[in-house]
Amino acid sequence: MPIFRTFNHLGKTFELVSLETTAENPPQKQMWPQAPGAGEIEIDPITLSVSEAIPGTVVSLSTRVCGRNIAFIYADVLLYDDELGQAYGPVYRDYVRAANNKEVRGVIYPVWEEVVHVALEYIPTLRILSDGVNSGFGFVSPEQYGSLSAIGTYWINGLYTTSEGQTPRDAKMYFNSAGKMEKLVVAGTKFGRKAMREVKPKTGEQFTPLVQLLSPSQDKATGWQEAKCLTNTLTFYDRAITWTEDPPIPGTYLVGVIIQDLDGRLVREYTKLTLQAAD
Repeated sequence: MPIFRTFNHLGKTFELVSLETTAENPPQKQMWPQAPGAGEIEIDPITLSVSEAIPGTVVSLSTRVCGRNIAFIYADVLLYDDELGQAYGPVYRDYVRAANNKEVRGVIYPVWEEVVHVALEYIPTLRILSDGVNSGFGFVSPEQYGSLSAIGTYWINGLYTTSEGQTPRDAKMYFNSAGKMEKLVVAGTKFGRKAMREVKPKTGEQFTPLVQLLSPSQDKATGWQEAKCLTNTLTFYDRAITWTEDPPIPGTYLVGVIIQDLDGRLVREYTKLTLQAAD
């Protein structure tokens, strides 16, 4: 698979590799039919406290969201590729908390008004996955908005390869809030259908994390074009895969919010932030 982007940062090399689809990983085209859960959502331009920052700087973000049927609001940060005009991530993603919540069968959900004033703070960092030898981008996402079992749980999608060298299978790796891998679930075939099941990886087996690739569209009605690529392959040794937080790669980032309506539709709004190397 061809490497289309390489980043050298703090003695580590991070690669982005084109994702070749296989019979076990067919391309997915997402359709968004109009339905009762859809919301007519508008996001005001993002305002940041600074346009340039160095590691350790607290960046304040504010905006206003208007719309019906808002399910979740996420803070989102992407690494922007000025040359190719596309973004990689999520470098950082987390839920924006609502002032009011409701509990349904032990799971906490936010309750939003039709006008929401979003104000939050972001400290630029770069999450890195490591197997103790190799490192790759750790672009993780939070598992759930809130529940007794999911608070502080994060996940990342990827491809899992057994020690027998079989065709890579879709996989999902879960971490606790301290950055230690807690479990790995892998797609398998059961009764003719795909099913995810937890596996205990053996020494020598591998996990290749996926990276979200987004390209802005000139047509606002079309929205962002989403694809996937791969970062560095990690190998299971005698220790768990973990993430650490490094200073961010100097460059341009997109900082903003994602609004998800009750039908799962995503509406995004970003502004650019330049991150410089520490003195």
